[in-house]
Amino acid sequence: MIEYDKIEPFTSGYLKTKLSKELTKGLKDLCLKRNPTIDEWDSYDFYCWEEPEIKELNNIQVELVKEYMKIYNSVKVSDRFSFKGWVNIRNDDSWHPPHNHAGCSLILNTYVGVPEGTAVTFMDPNPAIADYGGVYHKIEPEEGTMILTPSWWIHWTQPTYKKENRISMSTNVSIH
Repeated sequence: MIEYDKIEPFTSGYLKTKLSKELTKGLKDLCLKRNPTIDEWDSYDFYCWEEPEIKELNNIQVELVKEYMKIYNSVKVSDRFSFKGWVNIRNDDSWHPPHNHAGCSLILNTYVGVPEGTAVTFMDPNPAIADYGGVYHKIEPEEGTMILTPSWWIHWTQPTYKKENRISMSTNVSIH
């Protein structure tokens, strides 16, 4: 059985869930062991790692993508989709500037290492949603938090200002 808790499952265009503590710890350890360096995030796809934690993560993500397609009409509905994933490790004043993910349908962000004060902001850029160009969702994830959003949503993180690593696993979801 796949174990995860649905939290705020249908909030304004995104799904947010929580992985078990055991899976989160296993993924965090795996990220620290297998990620070559902070700068090599685009040189691999962690779905190619033959690790039980990746398989369990993938199974949960498949469930979430299917659930998302049932609820929201913002993406194509299909039984065929694929994932490509990489690890982000940041500390001190490192951050991700505002960006979106062109060329895919959805994105998953899974937080496995979360220093105090970690925050990520997602913005639906559709100006019809709000008078000032979109709706912002500022989330302070806990370890194990997974967030699924449309790929065209702009998102960014604030600097951590901590020596402790912020570790997230990012996934592009392509629907075929």
